[in-house]
Amino acid sequence: MRGFTLIEAIIVTALLSLLVSMASFALLQPQATASVEAAAFTLVSDIKSQQLRVMTGDGGSQGPFGIHFAQDRYILFQGQQFQASDQNNFAVALDSGMRFINITWPNEELIFAKRSGEVLNFTDSQNTITVVHIGTGEQQTITVNRFGAISIN
Repeated sequence: MRGFTLIEAIIVTALLSLLVSMASFALLQPQATASVEAAAFTLVSDIKSQQLRVMTGDGGSQGPFGIHFAQDRYILFQGQQFQASDQNNFAVALDSGMRFINITWPNEELIFAKRSGEVLNFTDSQNTITVVHIGTGEQQTITVNRFGAISIN
C-alpha cells in the first residue's frame, strides 16, 4: 500500500503546528522590543523638552515644568506640582500592552527647576522609571540624575 496512515498524518500536523507556534513567538519578540524602545525614546524626548522649556523660559513662564506619571500615560505640565484640572496639561498615552512600573520619583512627578533645569527634590534612590511590555516582559529603565542627564538601560 502507498500513502500515509492516519497516525502519521496526525503526527506531522502536530509537529507543523508546534513549529508555527514557536515561529510566531519568535516574531513577536522583536516587535515588543521595538515598541518598548520607541516608548522609552519618546519619553526621553519629552523629558528633555520639558527641561529645555524651563531653562529657556518658554513663553515667559513663571515656574518650573514637569511630567506627572500614571501607569499607562504621562502628562506634561507647568507649575510646582501637577494639577489635573489645568487645561494646559498635555497627556501622552502609552500604546496598549505597555505600562510604567517602578515609578520612583516623589508623587510620581519629575519637575525641573527654573533656569538651571535641575531636578527639584532630587534623591538618588528616587530617580528611575521602567517601561514594560506586559505581554513579553520586555523592559527599559530610564534614569535621570540631579542635573537632568538621562540614561536608558
